[in-house]
Amino acid sequence: IPAALAASLAVLVGVGVMLRQRDAGVAETLRGQAPIATQPADGARLAKVPLRLAWPCAAAPAAATVDLLAVDASLLWRGEVEGCAVSLPTAAHARIGEGETLWRVLDANGATLLGPIAFHVEP
Repeated sequence: IPAALAASLAVLVGVGVMLRQRDAGVAETLRGQAPIATQPADGARLAKVPLRLAWPCAAAPAAATVDLLAVDASLLWRGEVEGCAVSLPTAAHARIGEGETLWRVLDANGATLLGPIAFHVEP
């Protein structure tokens, strides 16, 4: 009986290890890619409207379009950019209110390369 008990225990431990490894793989899949370092950071809570938006140059081509969007995805501002950052013009600032605003970077064909990224302007 002790040999059977030892064998059963070994099987249970092996199954437990396999389940933990499988669960770790599922969690990794659900988590998705690592966040991209943007300015402001995704989910940032800000005291005022940001003056510029920036992203790693490797994340998007040198010539791109940036969309600034309301929470309902309506377009607040669109601008063509060269490089990995854009200074927001006064017209864009005027359209950003308190609460959440989204932005994204698009390629020349209108496909999203980065985002949407959210920031929240505190009251």
